[in-house]
Amino acid sequence: MADARWQLQRDLASPRLVIDALVVEETQRRSGVGTALMEAVEEAGRSQGAVVATLNTNLRSLLSVPFYEDRMSYQRRSVIFRKDLRQAANES
Repeated sequence: MADARWQLQRDLASPRLVIDALVVEETQRRSGVGTALMEAVEEAGRSQGAVVATLNTNLRSLLSVPFYEDRMSYQRRSVIFRKDLRQAANES
């Protein structure tokens, strides 16, 4: 298939840092706290041998998307789909 090269994860066997959540109290946002936390987490990952970092965030977030893309230089690499199966079961 023409787009098969985009489906491969070339760094699949490489150690990775998975960032599950980053939360900064509202009163502390835009003060450098998030950047400092991310830089510390990334350095901790590097020290443990990670060569890539991954995270998920809501595409509709007016705070987190620019923070990760513009401030922290992360790149969008995939789309994650979600469906609440509890709701679908109740509609039947």
